[in-house]
Amino acid sequence: MSAVEFDKKTINSYNLIHNTNFQPIDITTLDEKILPDCDMICYSPPCQAFSNVGRQLGFNDKRGILFFDALRIIKEKMPKYCIMENVKGLTQKKFQNEFKEILNGLTEAGYVNYKQILNAKNHGIPQNRERIFIISVRKDINNNSFKFPEEFDNGIRLRDLLEEEVDEKYYICQDKTEKLIEQLKEKEFSNTIRSGGRGSLDRHQWDLVCVNNKIRKLTPLECIRLMGFDDQDYYILKENGISNSQIYKMAGNSIVVNVLEEIFKVLFSNT
Repeated sequence: MSAVEFDKKTINSYNLIHNTNFQPIDITTLDEKILPDCDMICYSPPCQAFSNVGRQLGFNDKRGILFFDALRIIKEKMPKYCIMENVKGLTQKKFQNEFKEILNGLTEAGYVNYKQILNAKNHGIPQNRERIFIISVRKDINNNSFKFPEEFDNGIRLRDLLEEEVDEKYYICQDKTEKLIEQLKEKEFSNTIRSGGRGSLDRHQWDLVCVNNKIRKLTPLECIRLMGFDDQDYYILKENGISNSQIYKMAGNSIVVNVLEEIFKVLFSNT
């Protein structure tokens, strides 16, 4: 197995959790021939190039064209399966040419591609996080049987993932709380803040959560849980001095584990 990650803090955290020793790697300078053969490659260009909260420069953003480095590696290793995840914004009309070029590149490389937007709240995690997934199956083994996982409700709600006792530093002062609650009443409880008792959480607005008419930030542990990771992963990071800000950043950049697990179940159901 190999992991290609440029950010030193992120790859260090990965190593701590998985007991590995990978070093930071710049994918643009990586010699694809030195990588081991593999059956699967999971990849994605940084989402900022296509995100609604980014500058939306697409392939004019150097981060957006990192897809072609991933494609270069895919062509060299030709794994059975490739999985790409990115923000829903990649599928909007503005980026239709980029999206088409991505799919064409994978097709020309020898893959049959299946694409669909999946929402984490429909696959076991109470978070309204929509992402586009491209599942690429090598043509010589594709049997046109892949179907994306069906949606389900496992009964888990945001309140189930919140900590019982939270430090006061995470709470918003009373004056700001009252103003926010009034604003929410006017907007009939917006997508920015979700109740701790019901519903799901918007991923890119996960700064705040309303509990018993008090508004606070989500804790790093709660963010880890909302991405489908185990509590133990969080404690490993904290015991090794990883800061809260770094945990927030990594959680926000991660894929939702539960969604990926559901894809794996379908992808490997006949193998």
